[in-house]
Amino acid sequence: MAEHRQPQEETEEDFGALLSASEQRDFSLEPGDTVNGHIVSIGPEFVFVDLGGKSEGMIDRVDLQNDDGEIPFKVGDSIEAIVQSTQTADGVVRLSRRLSQQARGNEQIQSAFSSKLPVSGRVTSQNKGGYEVIVAGMRAFCPLSQIELGFTQNPEQHVGKTYDFLITEYAEGGRKFVLSRAALQKNHLAEAKSAAKGKLREGQILIGTVSSIRDFGVFVDIEGLAGLVHISEMSWSRTESANDVVKVGDKIPVKILSIDWSRDRIALSVKQAQSDPWEHIEQRFSVGQTYRGIVARVEDFGAFVELSPGIDGLIHISELTWDRRVRRASDVVQKGQEVEVQLLGIDVVKKRISLGMKQLASDPWDGIVDRYAPGTNVEGTVAKVADFGVFVDIEAGITGLLPKSESATEKGANIRRFFQPGARIEVQVLELDPASRKLTLTRKPLVESDPSSDDADAEENRGGPRHSRRPPRNPMQQHDAPQIKPPPPTKGGLGTFGDLLKGSLSKIDLPKVRK
Repeated sequence: MAEHRQPQEETEEDFGALLSASEQRDFSLEPGDTVNGHIVSIGPEFVFVDLGGKSEGMIDRVDLQNDDGEIPFKVGDSIEAIVQSTQTADGVVRLSRRLSQQARGNEQIQSAFSSKLPVSGRVTSQNKGGYEVIVAGMRAFCPLSQIELGFTQNPEQHVGKTYDFLITEYAEGGRKFVLSRAALQKNHLAEAKSAAKGKLREGQILIGTVSSIRDFGVFVDIEGLAGLVHISEMSWSRTESANDVVKVGDKIPVKILSIDWSRDRIALSVKQAQSDPWEHIEQRFSVGQTYRGIVARVEDFGAFVELSPGIDGLIHISELTWDRRVRRASDVVQKGQEVEVQLLGIDVVKKRISLGMKQLASDPWDGIVDRYAPGTNVEGTVAKVADFGVFVDIEAGITGLLPKSESATEKGANIRRFFQPGARIEVQVLELDPASRKLTLTRKPLVESDPSSDDADAEENRGGPRHSRRPPRNPMQQHDAPQIKPPPPTKGGLGTFGDLLKGSLSKIDLPKVRK
């Protein structure tokens, strides 16, 4: 009669068999083997994995961290890893998620390729089309397009660096060994994107890490994703180069302006993570008050002055100096110069401030009636010549107009032939209107008072200002324009045709001609 085992005895024997099989399986693990397990705990240094039965493995925490230092796993997640060592003092199997530089052998690399596990490699040199990378003592190739996601701005920067890669091709015992760092980054990006969708929202302010700097702005890593801070959003002050504000690796506060998950774009702002300097601006700055600032930039039309961080005002070229001869703002101020200005106006809505410098200097038109009453003779410098007349600088900030009709030149003559910019001429004040800041000049009385003078004499430089008073010309009195006398013929010259004809006629004996 067959012996029947009790259920309890059968259960104990079955459990013992399973335990024995498990122990045998534990001892069968070899370095380089690929195993699967479940994460049972995540500690500050190690992550522990249940490999089944009595076997337990551990992975260095840093081995699982992504580029942002975060672990994209949680307790209970399934994980695949490579056995590094089974001979440890505590009996725990050492695992790794990537093939290390110390690993050796085609079988381990083949295992990593089949399991799609990352491998660690050092970029040793750049060659045609990509890079040479050493992985576990073997030479591999990484195409330029696969060294990172997106465009590689500076290919040389990767040489000498150690990165994690995915093996995209491995054949012929390693003769075909191709890597991709971009594929691994893409996987990390997908994981980070999935995790970040529930965390990130527009308007949120958080700390990010500057990953790269471009001419148009800065890329910042937040929650494993890259967001762009456009250069216009770097600071409330005008920023010409992002390198002047941050450097790679800096941790900076940013505000999320917009998120487009379909295009994987996140727009960020540094300045909007800070308080707006224009808030309560009218409590800090008042019209008519004097302030000191630094010239931030200079344009032909004026100069921008930074009164405080994020607060710039414009000095229009007409407000720089009383001297109208200034044609460019750079003739008066330079970038970086400290200046004293008067605040002329504030537009809070448009965020504009108008400033002035000339208001802090004495107005040359003050007391002008006493200095340049009608009939006063003065010397000035020709500033500009137009078809209708000549602008003459009398002193800094005082420019008068010598109308063509008052220039003492022949009617219809080209006035530009007689007056050149920069020349010194003597004029007489004809009319003065301080309210409209208009000064009208004339030369007629000066020419008419000297009958022997010709136009050449009138254009000679005269030394020192003259302030002699002569009766002003009656505006209704008619004067003939002075005639421009031709210069006498030079000695030994032929003279004009009229001179030759006159000389010939004087030699003819008219009585003999009549006979």
